[in-house]
Amino acid sequence: DLFIRFRHILTTVAEDVYLTPERLHFFNVDYSNMTRARGMRYSVDRHSAALSQLDDTRWALREAQAQVEHSETESTVDALQLAEEEFNNQ
Repeated sequence: DLFIRFRHILTTVAEDVYLTPERLHFFNVDYSNMTRARGMRYSVDRHSAALSQLDDTRWALREAQAQVEHSETESTVDALQLAEEEFNNQ
């Protein structure tokens, strides 16, 4: 476990540098802040991925809407041409 290894390193440093238990406690606080920051980064990454997926979906919907509008425009143009031909044939 990363925390156990981290704690072991701190204990080794404490023996060499004579860190007080209070200072070791500050290292634990820093470690918990690092863990919290990592968790927040993970959360932000997940939200970013979700937003990216929503953006892709939005573009797919826009593309589908554009195709429908293009198809409707073609149908309208065809109907107008047919009506014009019938009008001219009368």
